[in-house]
This record gives sequence, C-alpha cells and structure tokens, in this order.
Amino acid sequence: MEQTVCYLLIYLAEAWIAYQYFESVALVKEEKRAYAGMGFLISYLFLYCFSFFDQFVLNSTSFFFVNFILLSVFFEMERKGRLFQSLLMTIVMIIAEILVVSVMGAAFSDFLLYKEKVSVLIIASIISKLIYYLLLKGISRIFRKKDDQKQNLGKVGMILCVLPVVSILIMFTLIYACINQGLTNTMEWLTLCCSVALLIANLLVFYVYSYNLERNRMLTETQLLLQKEHSDAEYYKLLIQHNENQNILLHDIKNHFQMLLGLLEQGDSDNATDYIRKIVEKAEFQHKNKVCNNTFLNQLMSYYLEMADKSNIRMDIDIRNGTMEFLTPDDMVSLFGNLLDNAIGAAKDGFIELRVSKEEKKETQMITIVNSCNIPPIIRKNGEFESTKEDKSNHGYGIKSIEKIVKKYNGSMKLYFDEEENTFHSIVLLNDK
Repeated sequence: MEQTVCYLLIYLAEAWIAYQYFESVALVKEEKRAYAGMGFLISYLFLYCFSFFDQFVLNSTSFFFVNFILLSVFFEMERKGRLFQSLLMTIVMIIAEILVVSVMGAAFSDFLLYKEKVSVLIIASIISKLIYYLLLKGISRIFRKKDDQKQNLGKVGMILCVLPVVSILIMFTLIYACINQGLTNTMEWLTLCCSVALLIANLLVFYVYSYNLERNRMLTETQLLLQKEHSDAEYYKLLIQHNENQNILLHDIKNHFQMLLGLLEQGDSDNATDYIRKIVEKAEFQHKNKVCNNTFLNQLMSYYLEMADKSNIRMDIDIRNGTMEFLTPDDMVSLFGNLLDNAIGAAKDGFIELRVSKEEKKETQMITIVNSCNIPPIIRKNGEFESTKEDKSNHGYGIKSIEKIVKKYNGSMKLYFDEEENTFHSIVLLNDK
C-alpha cells in the first residue's frame, strides 16, 4: 500500500513538472485553462497504470503520446513543435533515469541489490524526477515564451537550483544507508517518506518563487499603466484648461468690441490702444510655441515649456524635422513625459536642454537631455539612481516605463551624472524601422 501511494505521488509530481514546462514554452488555450489541471491528472494516472507492466518501450511510447496529446488539447503550438517538445521530454526523462542507474551501478558493487529493496527503488525514482525537473528547467530557458518572467529566474532563482542538487545528494546518502546499514523496515519507510517530502518541497519552492515573480511583474505593469495615465491626465487637463479660457474669452468678445467702440467714439484712442494691447497679451490669445512639425509632440513640448517656466527653469528645445514620427502618441507621452518629469524635478531654478536628431545611415534617432542638477544623485549598489521624490513607493516606475519603450523600439539608453558640470545626462537611441 505504501509503495502504491509513493509511486502515485511521484507521478502526480511528474504531471506538475510537465504542466510547468509546457506553460513556459507555449501559450495555454484560455478556453481550456480551467480543464487543464484535470486533464493532466487523468493523463498521468493513465501513465501510472501503464507503469505496472514494467515495459520500457511501452512506458516511453505512452509517455511521448500522452504529452503530445496534452500539448495539442491545452496549448497553442504548431504540430512540429508539439512533436519536438514531446520527444525532447521523453529523451530527457530517459537520460535522467540512465544517469541515476549509472551512478547507482558505479556506487554499489552489487548493482542488483538495490532492485530488491522497494524503498531504494522509489528513492532512486525520486532522484531521477528531480534530475528530470532540473534539466527541463534549464531547457525551458532556451525555448521559453518571449518576456516570460516565470522562467526568467534571475540570480536568486539560480541560487535556488542548489536546493534540488543538495536534495539529490541527501537521497543518495539515504540509499546508501538503506543498502549498507541494515535499517529496519520502519526506518526504511521513514527515509522513503523524507525523500517524497523533499521532492514535493523542491517543487513547491520553485512554484512559490515563480508565482511571486509573476505577481511582481503584474504589479510593475499596473504601476507603469497608472504612471502613464497620470501623465496623460496632466497633459489633457492643461489642454482643457487652455481651451476653456479661450472659450470664455471668445464668449466675452462682444463686450470687448462694445468697449472699444465706445472709446473710439469718444476719441480716446490712447485708452483704446491700451485696451487692445491688454487683450492681445492675455494667455488665451497667445499661440503655443512651435518647436517641431510633429503636431502631437509640439503640443507635448508646449506643456513642458509651461511647466519649466512655472519652476523658473530655462528650457531650450531643438527637435529636428521628421524625427519621432514612428512613435505612437501613447509611447511619445510616456517617453518624453518621464524624461522631462525627471529633468524638471532635478533642475530647480536651472536649465534643461533637449535635442532630438536622426542618423539616416544608421536608421536611428537620438534623444539627448541635459539638465542642471545641483544635488548629485545617489547611486545604489545595483546601479540605479536613488529617487529624490517624496513618494518613495512609486520610485523607479518612470525609468522602467522608459526602458520598456526603448526595448520596444530596439534601442538603448544611458544615464549619467557629470560631477564637474553638475549636470545630468539622459541619452536615448531608438530604431525608427
């Protein structure tokens, strides 16, 4: 009974390993997602039943076809890809089992002895599953979906890979004890339970870590979206205010004309001239500064010129014709908005120089922003700049938003502080093709 339960748990763990691997290399069919868990459970119970025949060819063939069917039913992948991934998994499984058998044969002089002990056989099977899991984890980094953060383990994830390696060494030690130390049946089954627990613990650790990576990714995406919406809202709020002021002034134009008519009829040309001058100087009648031929970018620059003026910042803009036309309006707001928000925040009572140019031969366009920065930024150990904003919880999302756009347009970005000039430099290169 104990043997049946242990093998059943091993096959359930194997089903979970397969699902994690498939999810990393293919997209789940959303209409089938709710049934995927049940499908994998039933399929691997089917493989568990086939294992009682103890036929290598039968087990390997059924393993291949079951995984192929699961890929076909629950995941979006071409037929060639499904065949390749199913065959790859079968080969990796065989390699893992051969490795364990080879090590067992080299470690123990009486190789057949371990086959007579059920507990040793099960522990060896668990070791092969951990090796199988580690190999698939490495392979998934090659075939993973684009921008799949679950499989992008990073440094912490690579350190976690030490856990299954240590677990494998512990289980080999347990096998040695079972064979050479003459353990009682109770002790053998306790070692077996510990081995099963180690397998489950390894899978849970990686699952929790991958889950946290996904949650952090979703949180970052949400924060970036909120930051973008905030920039859009500020820009459009300024446009609405400007339009409302113009509408109010146009609504009152009749009264202005009547006043002028009265002054002229009285022959008071001086006061009439002064009155006209005051009307013309009103902000509502002022034309926005034209800094480029791109209408949307010109409106955006007008907004930041006003923001700079309110902060007593001299802002010099040079945007060459025909630049940044490939950017979508939302990307334009996020890119220039975050760059200039950071510049205005650092250049109090100073200056900002913005240059946008293009290199025809290289098919690239360059954004260069130089702003005064009297307080040198603090650089963290990871190379990021410490925020000087009061709201530390939203620190870093502006830079992440810029990085996302730079990556989208196959570009690059460089940020640095010039200590001699007390200036901060932001250089962004974008591919316009």
